[in-house]
Amino acid sequence: REAWQTMAEDPQPAAPAAAPTAAEGKTLRWQIGSSALQVLEHVYTMEPFPGLETRRDLARQLNVSARQVQVWFQNKRQRERKISKQMGLFSTPGLPD
Repeated sequence: REAWQTMAEDPQPAAPAAAPTAAEGKTLRWQIGSSALQVLEHVYTMEPFPGLETRRDLARQLNVSARQVQVWFQNKRQRERKISKQMGLFSTPGLPD
């Protein structure tokens, strides 16, 4: 069992995966709770490019889809690149340019 798997033994799971609303027919955005964010951030520090199995495990644990987890990691890597660029760094350690 990975260290991050035991981190989120939270009695309250994250909000359920996005579901369409009856009134609007639109899909709701995933509201990432603080415990879910803590787990995602912790995994990111250890593994910025998690494999499929890790993403699936996280999705099950956080009660969201594997695709939502994948997009979170993509967005996080992009934010890291943007911050590095603003700070005048040409590359982010651990991330390709």
